[in-house]
Amino acid sequence: MSSTTSDSRSTRLYTRRGDNGITGLADGTRVSKCDARIEACGTLDELCSHIGLLASLLPDSQCKELQEVQRRLFALSALTAGTSAPRYLPGATETAQLETLINTMTEEEGNGFGGFILPGGCEEAARAHVCRTICRRAERRMVATGTFDDDPGAAALAYINRLSDYLYALALNLNKFHKEKEIIL
Repeated sequence: MSSTTSDSRSTRLYTRRGDNGITGLADGTRVSKCDARIEACGTLDELCSHIGLLASLLPDSQCKELQEVQRRLFALSALTAGTSAPRYLPGATETAQLETLINTMTEEEGNGFGGFILPGGCEEAARAHVCRTICRRAERRMVATGTFDDDPGAAALAYINRLSDYLYALALNLNKFHKEKEIIL
């Protein structure tokens, strides 16, 4: 540790404040670690981590798309935790951007919905499916908080709903690229 640091506590990764099962929201409110908002934040964090893993397997162009998604997920988590206007909060514009990406992958590549499929195929597609299912859970957790009923929350909720569609389209696209056949139920 640097001898120039006057307050070594500020450089530590731990605070010990959550050792009793209580954590803090952005506004300073202390809540149980199983509070609906903390559950939603944790699921968004899990999704962000899985998207990072998926991005590590993809070309730079797709990696950059997914890093933008990760920024939006951090903002959603911040909003869930009580930050009033987090930077990168997704709205109608970002949802429309996802729709454009979905349309490109499904219409131009011929990957529209052809029935329910078994998640899998190449590693990248399988990971996209894992991200999709976590995204759906994050959406359910966000709805459970009750903080997404009005704007900007409603617009953010539409984004997370569309994100799961994007991840589904991405999985189909990746399997097609890798010449993996989908198993249709």
